[in-house]
Amino acid sequence: MALAAIVIFGCLVAALNQTLAFGPLLVGQISLSLGYPAVFVFVGACGAVVAVAVPALAPRRSEEPVPVTRPSRR
Repeated sequence: MALAAIVIFGCLVAALNQTLAFGPLLVGQISLSLGYPAVFVFVGACGAVVAVAVPALAPRRSEEPVPVTRPSRR
């Protein structure tokens, strides 16, 4: 499960890096076609996608506490 989350996260990061190159062009086209209020809707929708995707793809926390190892005294 953790491997799948890492692979999906890597794919999303790669897609985001490629999207950032076209982001200004996309926002400019939305602004020219639909007006500036649509740009705010687009930015809000992008934020909503991130707000849903991050918790959905985050690794689950285990209920077991992490064991603490202490150095032995000699």
